[in-house]
Amino acid sequence: MTGRMYERNVRRGVRKEAVFVLFTVFMILSLWFFISEKVMSQNNGTVTVDEAAFLELESNYLSQVKVYLEEEGFRNSGVALSRVIETDGSRSYEITLHHKKLNELSLEEQEQLKADIEELAFGVSGCEFQVTFLG
Repeated sequence: MTGRMYERNVRRGVRKEAVFVLFTVFMILSLWFFISEKVMSQNNGTVTVDEAAFLELESNYLSQVKVYLEEEGFRNSGVALSRVIETDGSRSYEITLHHKKLNELSLEEQEQLKADIEELAFGVSGCEFQVTFLG
């Protein structure tokens, strides 16, 4: 009986070790996968990011635009951000601004304001920005 018990204990030990090794390999592969998904790659001075990071960038951009408009004297401006995501991953953004004073600006002032707002945009490759005014 002691021989059988010994064999059983050895088999249990081997099974436990096998389960531990498989679990460890699974955890390492999972960790590698999640880390590689979060890492941002640098490409010609621009950054490629995942969807959650885009949402954060978009939110920050809207905040910056609102602060900029307030500093320029357009308090309580309406600011809307629309995006189109193409199948290749590129994105087009339209920033629509609403304030009664915007239509009072000359064409040169409007173009300068649009350029300033587009300069606030995040520098991710494949993203285009366009600013439009509503009266």
